[in-house]
Parts: sequence; structure tokens; C-alpha cells
Amino acid sequence: MELTPRIKQILQFVLEKNEPVLEQDIAQHIGVSKRTVQREFDYIAAGLVDYDLSLCKKKNIGVWIDGDAVNLNRLRKEVTETQNNNFSDKNTRRKYLIYELLREKIPKKLFYFSNLFGVSEATISHDLDVVEKKLAGYRLSLIRKPGFGVIVDGKEKDIRTALHYFVNDNMDDESMRSMFFENREALLRAMKNYNSVKVYGLLNSSVVDRVIQVFEDIDENRFNHMAEDSYIGLLIHTAIAVDRIMKGNVIEDTDLPVNVQFDDDYPAAAHLIEALESEFDIKLPKSEFSNILLYIKGSKQNRYNMEDDEELGAEKLLDIIDKLIGVFDATDACEMRQDDELIYGLMMDLQPAIIRIENELYVYNPLEAQIKSEYPEVFAQCRQAAYVIEKATGHKVPDSEVGYLAIHFGAAMERIHERKRRRRPVEIGIVCAGGLGVARLMSTKIRGFLREDVTIKTYWSDEITPYVASKTDFFVSGLVLDNPDIDIVKVSPLINANDIMAIRLKVDEYSRMPSKQEDIDFNEQLSQINEIVSKIKRLTKNYSNYRADSASTMEQLVERMSYVITDSMAAADTLKNDIMKRERVMTQVFPELDFALFHCKTKAVNSIVFKTMTPEDGACFTDESMKNIKAAVFLAAPMDKGETDTEIMGRISSAFVEEEGLLPSIFEENVEETRRIIKKALKTYFNEYISKMQ
Repeated sequence: MELTPRIKQILQFVLEKNEPVLEQDIAQHIGVSKRTVQREFDYIAAGLVDYDLSLCKKKNIGVWIDGDAVNLNRLRKEVTETQNNNFSDKNTRRKYLIYELLREKIPKKLFYFSNLFGVSEATISHDLDVVEKKLAGYRLSLIRKPGFGVIVDGKEKDIRTALHYFVNDNMDDESMRSMFFENREALLRAMKNYNSVKVYGLLNSSVVDRVIQVFEDIDENRFNHMAEDSYIGLLIHTAIAVDRIMKGNVIEDTDLPVNVQFDDDYPAAAHLIEALESEFDIKLPKSEFSNILLYIKGSKQNRYNMEDDEELGAEKLLDIIDKLIGVFDATDACEMRQDDELIYGLMMDLQPAIIRIENELYVYNPLEAQIKSEYPEVFAQCRQAAYVIEKATGHKVPDSEVGYLAIHFGAAMERIHERKRRRRPVEIGIVCAGGLGVARLMSTKIRGFLREDVTIKTYWSDEITPYVASKTDFFVSGLVLDNPDIDIVKVSPLINANDIMAIRLKVDEYSRMPSKQEDIDFNEQLSQINEIVSKIKRLTKNYSNYRADSASTMEQLVERMSYVITDSMAAADTLKNDIMKRERVMTQVFPELDFALFHCKTKAVNSIVFKTMTPEDGACFTDESMKNIKAAVFLAAPMDKGETDTEIMGRISSAFVEEEGLLPSIFEENVEETRRIIKKALKTYFNEYISKMQ
């Protein structure tokens, strides 16, 4: 039998008398109504069977306990021993006071609490002042009227939230940890072992034992996949609900959900309700069914299935996750987006969390205080990230939910730090048949999703020599490359989300592998440096701009520039054909940027060439093929002259987007300013090249 404080008061009063006592006298003695005493006697009568005792009642005479003297003394001893709670400690007393107020929504007089806790009514009144402030945090208040008593005022949903918080917050830390981290059988044993928890005597252990047995007997798959804290929460929620209903506190709160729909969780809720009604011989109201269903839907799971995300939608979940990650430092965020463990962990927990937040369902986080204390920076970042969820749901995210976010992101940060301690830079090569411009656009798009220590270079397919392959970890290509000696990630030229994921995984793989070693002596390094210096000097010195008729067609412009660049008709024809061939593969005319980029690798030149052409009699070219284009840019590099030419061409191509003043200087025919900006872009490349040799 569960010896709650009130039952102990009743038993002690009855056992002290050697004669029957009237129910009204008992009610006046402990400060409750006669109906409340009668309700408790129904429970006491069933519990006395365990002592081989019986409760006797006779109208107009009273109530007494009948049985063997030995059994009566055993009951007296247990009642006396369990009266040893130290209610002189104000914190302990106030915890019990809160629970007594919450467990039944009936008025209780100060005399009742004074008698229950063994302190003066003035002390109880002061305790109520403190308790009222705590209850205000749950949107609850106290009605305190002389002659009426004290009763909690508020919505049923808020009373349940406060009850859940109170029970969970007063569990012993070690006992709670055993519930979370041991197996389910150990969890159920821990739930039954109330001697190890501080809330002994508050929950009705008889009800709890029977509720646990119901859960074990129905063996519902949905419950078996719950995370341990959610499982405990559902057990506590159910035990409190059943206990209150058995005591006559059946409340159809209009704020509780009542509209339920048949879905995957409906059968589990229906199965549980049916089993509870059968076990306790009660009728659970529709709002209680809906509340349990909502609790199930809001429970955290110990597995993830993408098909479970139909309500919120996997795409919407991923969008929220991406925004959560975006709150963190850009470098860390890039790493997090590649962390499958973080993504799947959030996918598993975020949907039920949003259901809980939207419906203001309480969730207990036993690690919340520890996270705030030991990882304040991570918690603060997750509090900032939680604004993403608040914006999506329109509801405030409580600290307990922020704590769960901190668990996910804190673990991800630890993994990032561990990877940084043991990873190396990675070299990627981009190969594209659409021309160097397309390859550079691919490179720019990929760059935004990768770490800073990843180097990306662009190549023509015929540039993948053994030397290039020896320096490059893997290649990204829209082509099928016939080279079994290199590692290739096949992608779409537009680079979709799956391509980015595949590239990230490959980067992560190579960052943990030993780097490819180059055996290049110092003299060879000097030669390479001198070669690059010569190329940059020659290119910038020989840069010039030419004017052409604004009505010129694309082919006419290419033909004229081909003659300017080369020194023979044969070479000019070759250059023209190579440029137009590449243009037919994919156009490099960019109306949105007001320029066209014509480039190729060709046998028509011996060194890299950079030239521009602008209309001589107007702001733009007018032919349909070049309509509204203000300048044509020509880049040509010799065939089979190594990767430096390709990299120089790529840096110039990127400068048209990255260097704000480059295109205006060309449009204005400011040759010196154009040279200065190109030198600046190539200087960055040169410094990077030197640093990699060190």
C-alpha cells in the first residue's frame, strides 16, 4: 500500500483510537472534506489486505481497522517509520507542499498542511508565498481565501507540465542516470525502486507498478523504440493521469487536444488506453487519449527512418537543420554539414521536438544543468540557434530542448576538433569538357561547401599527366575519364546536392590518409618559380585592348583577334577554329555581366595570351550573337605546357567575378588599371604557389 502523507495521517488517527471514529471527525482533524476521506478509505481498504487486516464501517458508529494484534502493530510501525521525513527543512517541505497542491485540484486549508508537515500555519503561509512564485513559472497561481482554503488555479495542461517537472526534477541523479543508460529491464526495476529516489511517497507506487506492468504486457513496438527519457516521461505521465482520475479528478480541459486522427501512432495510443482502462477499471476521457497520443508523437526515438517524417517533411527538416548549422562559425558549419552523425541525429530528434514545442509539451532533460555548467559556450550558441525553430513554430524553445540541441552540436564540435587534430590538406582537380570557364564555375560552387584547407585546381582532360595525378588526391569531372590510375567523382556540370555530398565524403576520406609526396629538389623548384614569374610578366606586359566595329558578329570578332594574336594565317585559322569549337560545346557569352569570354588551349600559340576587344562606335556590340556585350575577352594557352598555364587562365577567369574593378576598367579601355588588377590576382596565385613549396 502506498503510504502517502494523507493516508498516513488517516491511519495514524484511526490506529490511535481504541474505538470507531466518524469520517467527519477524521476530515476535521486533517483539514479535508469528508468526501476526500471516503475516497481514501476505498484505497486503504484494498491496501489492508496485504497486512491481513480489514477496514470496517458502520453507519452512525464510525470506521475502525480489524485484525490480529501482531498485524496491527506491524502497520503501526510502518506508519510511524515513514513519518520520519525531515519537514523541518524548508526546501524538502516546500517540495512536498507543491506536490500536494498539484496532485488534486481541491481546496485544502492551512490547518491540513500544518498538521501534515508538523509546522505552524504561519510557516505554511510563508511557504505558500515562495511556492506561488515557483508555480508562476508554469502559468499557475494560488487561490487563497480564509474559510475556503488553498487551491491551484490554472489550465490542466499547465498543471500537468508542473507535475512532470516536479517529479523529474526531484529524482536522485544516480538513479536517473541508471534509468537512462542501462537496459529497459533495469529501467523498469529502477522505476519500481522508489527507496532510491527523492520523490518516495509522492507518486502512488501501487499505481506506478501496475502502469509499468501494463507497458510490459502490451509490448508495443512504438514504445520499444522510444529513447529512455521519453519512455520514463510517458510512464510518469500515465501514472499521474491514472492516479488523478482514480481520485475523481477527471477534467476535460478545453486546452487539451481532443481532435485525434488515425495515423501510425494511433494504434499504439489506443492499445495503451484499452489496457489501462481494463487494468484500473476506469474510463479515460477523450482528452486523455489525445494527450497520450500527442505525447507519443512528441517522444524522442532511438532510431531514425526517413519515412517517419511525413508530417513535417524531410525537406523542411533538412532546411531547418541547415539554418541551425548556419548559426555557427562558417568553418565549423562547413564541417557540420559533412557530419552524418549530426545530421541523422537531428533528423531523428527534431520532428518530435517541434511537435512538443508547438503543443507546449514538457520534456525533462536530466543533463540540462550539467550542460549549462560545463559547456556554457555551446549552450549559448544553441540558444541562438533555437531562434530558427522559434521562427518556424511561433513558440519559445525551452531550455530543456536547447539542452538536447547542445548535446548534438557539442558532440559534433568534439568530432570536428578531433578531425582537425589528425587531418591534412586535400588537393582536388576539376575536369570539364565544357571549357575552362565552366570548370571554374564548378570550382567556385564547390569551394563554398568545403573546408579552407582544400585546394581546387582546374584541368583539361589531356592535362591529367602522371605528374598532375601524383600531386592530386582525386578529380571531379562531368566526363567519364579513361584512366584507372586516378580517383574520380563523377558529377553533373550543374553540381547538385548529391554531388556536393559525394565530394565532401571523398575530402573527409583523403584528409585522414597520408599525403602524396613529391620528390622535387631545390633547383627544380627554382626553375618552376622562374617559369611562373616569366609567364606572369609576359602576359601582363603584352596585354592590350583592340577596337572593333560594334556591328561585328561573334565569328568576325574571333577571326580578327586570331590574326592579332598569331603570326601566320595558318595559326590564325587554327586559333579561330579552336575557339569556335569550344564555344559550340558551351557558350561563354555572359549578358548578365556584359562580357564574353573566349578561351581555349591551342597549338596556335607558344605562350599564354590575354587580350580584350571593345566596340569602337558605341557602348555595346549590336549583332544578335553579341547583343548588349560591352567587351570580348580572349585567353589562349599553348597545348601541353603544364598546369600553371591552366591555373593562370583560371585565376584571370575568376577575377572577372571576384575583382570588382576589372570589368569596368576593360569597358572604359583603361589598359593600365586592367594590368594592375590582373597582376593583383596573379600575385595571390604566385604567393600560394610559393607557400606550398615550403
